Amino acid sequence: MIHTEGDWHEIRVARAAAVDAQDEVLAVEQRARFLSCQEFGWQLLLLARRVGYQTNKNGELS
Repeated sequence: MIHTEGDWHEIRVARAAAVDAQDEVLAVEQRARFLSCQEFGWQLLLLARRVGYQTNKNGELS
């Protein structure tokens, strides 16, 4: 919860990280948004794809 504009509001926070086959971090992205759960779910999906979750650890599309 965060207090803004004179009232309390829920804020959703996400972090996605991608690692390679040697478990080295390749990318990290973070977001915080004032969205419903359903809307934030789409943001989380896009965030995961942005850091590479559409590929496997060998860099191949999965």
